[in-house]
This record gives sequence, C-alpha cells and structure tokens, in this order.
Amino acid sequence: MVLKHEIELESKRMIHDFIITENHIIIPDLPMEFNPEKMALESKFIFQFDNKKKARYGVMKRNSKNSDEIIWFELPAHMVIHFINGWEEKNEAGEDIIVVWGC
Repeated sequence: MVLKHEIELESKRMIHDFIITENHIIIPDLPMEFNPEKMALESKFIFQFDNKKKARYGVMKRNSKNSDEIIWFELPAHMVIHFINGWEEKNEAGEDIIVVWGC
C-alpha cells in the first residue's frame, strides 16, 4: 500500500533527507530556505540559513491516514543535510522513544 500526504511547512525549506523507522516517518522542517530571488538579485547562494527561525521535526506513523496526524516538535535553529540512522527503543523509564542520528 502506498499513502501520499501533502505536508505544510513553515516556508520554502530545503528537505534533503528524512528518517524512516519501523513504525514512523520523521520529517525535518529546518530553516534552510530556498530563495531564488536572493540568488538572482544579490548573487547569493540559492539556499539561505535563517538562524532566527526554529527547526521542527514532524513525527508521523507510517500508516497515517492524513497529515493532520503529524506531531511537530520545535528545536533551536540548526541544519542537518544527511541523517545517519533512526530507530525506536525504550528509554530508562520504559517509555517508547525515537532515536535519530544526523550530521
């Protein structure tokens, strides 16, 4: 079965990678923004990092029926180009957590 969802992001963000675990999809919404206007008018790189904007990660179950089921988590501004791995495990308190490694 293939499911397709449209996901609303904060702005025109560069999403170069994402994470899939056994039961979840993790969508990074990080403040590296696509800005062709700055490239054309100011000879800047087409992507601009905005450290004033927050980073977000959306966690969605792999069998979600729509994108309204995404849970968003905010973090301070940062950028990850590639994620190394992601998995699910239990923490010391026995709670289910998702671990993600990126660079």
